[in-house]
Amino acid sequence: MLEVDGRSHIISVTDIGPEGAFLTTRVPVASGEHIVLKMILPLDSHPVSLPCRVVWRSEAGGRGSRSGVAVRFEDVDQGVLRRVEQFAAEAVQSTADGHQGDKFEYRVMDVAEVDADVLNGAGVEGWQLASALPSGRGLRLVLCRRL
Repeated sequence: MLEVDGRSHIISVTDIGPEGAFLTTRVPVASGEHIVLKMILPLDSHPVSLPCRVVWRSEAGGRGSRSGVAVRFEDVDQGVLRRVEQFAAEAVQSTADGHQGDKFEYRVMDVAEVDADVLNGAGVEGWQLASALPSGRGLRLVLCRRL
C-alpha cells in the first residue's frame, strides 16, 4: 500500500531491494516527493513502513511498459532493511535456481467485521487470505494472489 498525502493506494511492488523499489501505480506523484510504502513481508507477516523519496516516474508507453515510480528508501530502521534485503535475496535465489519466480500481488483491506460474501467474491477472483491482523477499525485483512 502506498501512502501519499494521508491517502492510501493499493499498488504492486514490481522490484524491491535494500535501497529502494519500483512500484507499479498510476498514483500522481512527482520526482522528489516523500511518500511511505506500507507492506507486509511474506516471510514474517509483520507490517513495515518504508519512508521513501520518488526518484523518477514512468508512464505506460510501449510494449510491456507499466506506469510506476522508482523510490529510494530513506531513514529506514536497519532491522527492517535487513528483512527487506532477505526477502529480495530469496526471490533472486529462487529465480537463479532455474525456477520461474512466483510473483504475487497483495491487497490490504481494513474492515469492521469479516464479511463471508466479500471474501468469497475475492476468492473467485483468485485472492487468498494471507493474514488477518487487528487494526484501529477492526481487522486488517491481507489478501494475495499469484500473478
